[in-house]
Amino acid sequence: MGERDLSAPPSAAPRALAPWLTLALLLAGLTALAALAGSGEERRSAVFDALLLAAAAVVAGRSLAPRLGGAAPLLAALAAFGSAAWALVWSPGIELLPLTIAVGAFGLAYGGAAPAGPPAEIYRPLESARRALPRWAAVGLLLAALLAVSPLYAGLVLPAALAVPAERRRAGLPALAAGWLAGLVAVAVVPGAGDWLAPTPLPDGPFVWSPALAGWNLVYLLVGRNIGLLAGFAPALLLATLGRRRGDRPALVAVCLALAAAWALALPFDFAAGWLNLSLLPLYGALWLAPARPPRRSEWLVTGLAAGLLLWPLWLLPGSGRIADGGVALTASWPRRLLPYETTLRRLPGRGSARLTTAAFEVRAVSGCRFLPDSGRFEVDGGGPAEIWLAASPEVDRVGLEFGPGAGSVLEVVGAEPGHTLFRPDGRVGFEVLLTRPRARHPLWLGEEPFAVYLISIRMPDAKGGEPLRFRLRPPAG
Repeated sequence: MGERDLSAPPSAAPRALAPWLTLALLLAGLTALAALAGSGEERRSAVFDALLLAAAAVVAGRSLAPRLGGAAPLLAALAAFGSAAWALVWSPGIELLPLTIAVGAFGLAYGGAAPAGPPAEIYRPLESARRALPRWAAVGLLLAALLAVSPLYAGLVLPAALAVPAERRRAGLPALAAGWLAGLVAVAVVPGAGDWLAPTPLPDGPFVWSPALAGWNLVYLLVGRNIGLLAGFAPALLLATLGRRRGDRPALVAVCLALAAAWALALPFDFAAGWLNLSLLPLYGALWLAPARPPRRSEWLVTGLAAGLLLWPLWLLPGSGRIADGGVALTASWPRRLLPYETTLRRLPGRGSARLTTAAFEVRAVSGCRFLPDSGRFEVDGGGPAEIWLAASPEVDRVGLEFGPGAGSVLEVVGAEPGHTLFRPDGRVGFEVLLTRPRARHPLWLGEEPFAVYLISIRMPDAKGGEPLRFRLRPPAG
């Protein structure tokens, strides 16, 4: 009778393989969905993006495995599918390329780290200089490529340099610098080298500094309804807390958070656009490699629940990320409406805006309604609710909403108070809305003076028929 290895239970191998099979099935399913998207160029772009995300997840899982064991592939799956990053597979551009580059750079940087815990029973020789030099040169080259997105990402060189082992710094740091400089030259000299990386456009208008503006932008960066870290990249908060208190990984987390904050402060009106803060993608990818311990059960549960509540429309409708205003349906879901709307940003999901009477009064359709520029009216889906953003300087105390025929006699208002109602002989109905307290006060791209910003929701429960309601918003006279 043959001998049996008693060092591990018979079920150890299947248990170790199960997390990797889970990750493989998720990535294979995503690639299959991408292969069914559209036709021609659209399909090729979706498959390419799916393969980029798959490569990032596999690299992160393999790099984290020595420290996290079987939790590594599951954490990589959570990072990929617990955020809005996977929905970018169906976007027309290649937005996932910067994320994959960042994951690849720090996957290489931390790939040679020794496993955490007690020393291994079998001696593992140190990485030879012949292998270390190309590895660190490749890290520098990949990080330099991110400069095509924004010069801000030059700061990621610092945690990469700290990741070089002490016994290899004499050779590793020059190799890292040489690779970074070579990549910098390639980005600057080679025509079209950065076209695939979707460089961030510079903002219009002068720079404005205000403590109130900076404070609100930091709040929106973390928990904003459209572009906040929690709303689009909920696993980032978990990844940032799984590192050690000392060493190179806390430096990676600190640098990523500092760069994100610097981005929001330097571009107060344009640090994000659309329904997802794409400028955070390389920083989010870098955080995939930050964990030094597996998550606890409570941490898995809380992160998964937050991601599910905030992203369920994307999971139920794969490909909605490619819709021009797809973020409207996503951000209108009730869990996101509990998060603060970003009052400081110039470009956000919405259905049009109108500048009324002067440059110092502007209205934006947020959700549940749309602006019709031909008629200068807003159109409400059914009886609402509809959210409207208003900004005025100086502060106003009321506005008028004039509805056409078919309007009801009752207007419910949240974020303001209903005033007088005026019924006209031709069937139009006018409602006075009293703006009691601004949601925020800060400068806007409309001017450097402080603006009073309001976010109100209206609903007409007794609207007649099923036709959309149209109304004109009138600022106070004078």
